[in-house]
Amino acid sequence: MNGRQPWTFIAATASYVDADGDALSDADVRDLLQRVLEVQRERAADATRRMIARESTLEEWEVELRWIVKDSFGMSYLLGAGGRNAMQMRDWGRLGVATSRAYSYLNNFANDLNTGSVSAAQALARAVMYPLGAKAPFARATAGTLGITLPVYPTEDCPCLTNCRCAWSIARSDRVIEATWVAVNDKNTCDTCRDRSRQWAPLVINIPQEVG
Repeated sequence: MNGRQPWTFIAATASYVDADGDALSDADVRDLLQRVLEVQRERAADATRRMIARESTLEEWEVELRWIVKDSFGMSYLLGAGGRNAMQMRDWGRLGVATSRAYSYLNNFANDLNTGSVSAAQALARAVMYPLGAKAPFARATAGTLGITLPVYPTEDCPCLTNCRCAWSIARSDRVIEATWVAVNDKNTCDTCRDRSRQWAPLVINIPQEVG
């Protein structure tokens, strides 16, 4: 990222450009998203440590984690959609569905903590996964801006769960959208993500042409 401001969101390509028309790369956007989520991840870790140390109650912890989920999902979706002013009713609906689903999982987690079936170490490892689930809303917002639905989104339907480090890189021309599944492909990459990086390299989606 360079220092020139402001960045403007171009809906036709779901990309950000500066005042000189220079585009913010997919890698830079992913880096920005990761930095945002790392802050939320540390918030979740701190809240959980305080709950484990009995400095807060389980109920207070769950309320705090719900706020962290809301912040994480909201900021991620807005980044993918181009900001609050770009949000439409369908976007708020998609964001609401994703956030509610995370709240449901969080409630199940709180029940497990209440029964004592989760150790302190397990609680901390599990809690920090919740904000990382916001990578899916970001990808859904980007795809929605382009008017497409992708076959799957990062963190969903793979063994990595919210620890998934993959992302979609999307390029648009006049006639097609090319969506490439970008995987780290190191020893910590699961077989499912490796398969996706081979299968969608890229996934080509035809753009309907207007009949003139």
